[in-house]
Amino acid sequence: MRRWFVLVIIIMNSLKTVWGRMRFREMTDPINEFTSWYQIVPRGGFNNIYASFPSGHSMNSAGVILLMLLPPMIPALKDREKALHIIVYVWCAVVGISRVFMGAHFASDVTVGILLSLAIFEVLRAVFYRKENKANTNN
Repeated sequence: MRRWFVLVIIIMNSLKTVWGRMRFREMTDPINEFTSWYQIVPRGGFNNIYASFPSGHSMNSAGVILLMLLPPMIPALKDREKALHIIVYVWCAVVGISRVFMGAHFASDVTVGILLSLAIFEVLRAVFYRKENKANTNN
């Protein structure tokens, strides 16, 4: 699943570079400096002041989703799948809320960051399991 982390980092930094959304804590005039999450404002490169969208911390916090892969590999965790789901979602929420509280992101930055990360995970998991199932049926 190293591919997942690499894809998350590439997608996250590419979007931050292109989007150019200013962080809330950097705004001196929020009424005039605020841009909606869907509004692309190219600023000509990566600058941390304009790297609010999507939230990198939130995207990376969703890395705990990898815990979902443990129950099939560790029989003792088979009955703990629901608990693992709860841990994953609570962790993502706590990290996201802390980023908004600290003024580093807007709620939309955090939400899109988590959703992007989970979507990348699901796509890679589907591809990985499809390849694994195809290899098992060929043997």
